[in-house]
Amino acid sequence: MLGAATATYRVQYSEDDYSLSPATDDHPPTFYINPLRLPESTDNQVAASFSYSSKINTDTAKFSRLIDGFYNTACQTDWAAQPLLGMPYFTVELGSLKDIDAIDITAGFYYPAEASGGGRKFDFSDTFSVLASDDGENYRYICSELTKFTLGSGETLQVDKSSFGENYQASHLRLIIEEAGKIEYGSGRWAVSIVEFAVWENLELIGEAKLLGREDGGYCTVVGDVLTDTTKSWATSEQVGRYVVDKVGNVFLVTSSTPTTITLDGEPFAGQYAIFTRKSVNNEVYDVNGLLDKAGDKLHKITEVNKYLTTQEKVDDRAELILREDIKNHTKATISLFDGDFNIGQTVELTDPWTKNINDVENVFIEAISFSDRGGELTVGKYN
Repeated sequence: MLGAATATYRVQYSEDDYSLSPATDDHPPTFYINPLRLPESTDNQVAASFSYSSKINTDTAKFSRLIDGFYNTACQTDWAAQPLLGMPYFTVELGSLKDIDAIDITAGFYYPAEASGGGRKFDFSDTFSVLASDDGENYRYICSELTKFTLGSGETLQVDKSSFGENYQASHLRLIIEEAGKIEYGSGRWAVSIVEFAVWENLELIGEAKLLGREDGGYCTVVGDVLTDTTKSWATSEQVGRYVVDKVGNVFLVTSSTPTTITLDGEPFAGQYAIFTRKSVNNEVYDVNGLLDKAGDKLHKITEVNKYLTTQEKVDDRAELILREDIKNHTKATISLFDGDFNIGQTVELTDPWTKNINDVENVFIEAISFSDRGGELTVGKYN
């Protein structure tokens, strides 16, 4: 669409000093001044106060293309004369103060509306700035990379918080046309074409999951809500207020204890148990098997680009699931066998190979099966 530049001023005349020819289909209205009022045109000066404006005659619906996420659409504006230097092109309202991690701007190509078939395109190169505001009224420059930068057809500018700083916030972002370059088409055109203006928040999400270290643990028998471990010698009431996790993951509050027994607010399963000083919180996993006792603190870090992990909750949940799988990798055992019909993934009951206690039966799942001339092996893991 073509823009228009206008200037207006006012001069007072009497009725005898001018005449007006009305508009026709072929001519606009014409204003005639009596030449007697300007006898020496070279000696006369005309003074006027006026305002100058450069219009953007672009369908407002096209501005939605800036944020539609598609790279085959663009918002284009063109002028028959160079637009004002430093002219605002559009403003993006973010709704409220937002953390900004990155800004991406992609330029398109200039397609003259009157070009044959609409398919002819031209390159252009313009100079822009991106300004930020916290209230929609007072704007500031963000950083040098977003100040008077040049963007040509098909180019993308990507700027992140390494340039404008951590914890940068704004509620409005405005693209300024500092200077539009001339396009050699017809008598000359000046154009802007933006394919996408992307603002990123939470570009980097960090999820953490931790093992909650146990205070004590072992193997027990259970009668009702009383857990008994005859290998222990606790001080009376030592475990009151702590939490017990049984072999299937149930959590119980300790209400009383003796040197060898613990009374709980529920009925646990007999077998492996662990005692913790507190309940786990979000993304904490009970270290029932005492891995921290053996391996100590270890950091396992994964960095990846994943289009599905779009929220902090999803990233935290993913970290917890990875930790739970890692625990399984540390609770595997290899069992020799001579015969049997087994399938990978099958759940079987097994006398606990970790304690060799024939009275302690565990549910395990088969992860791998291998056979040779000397027999076979099952790799099994415990449920945690």
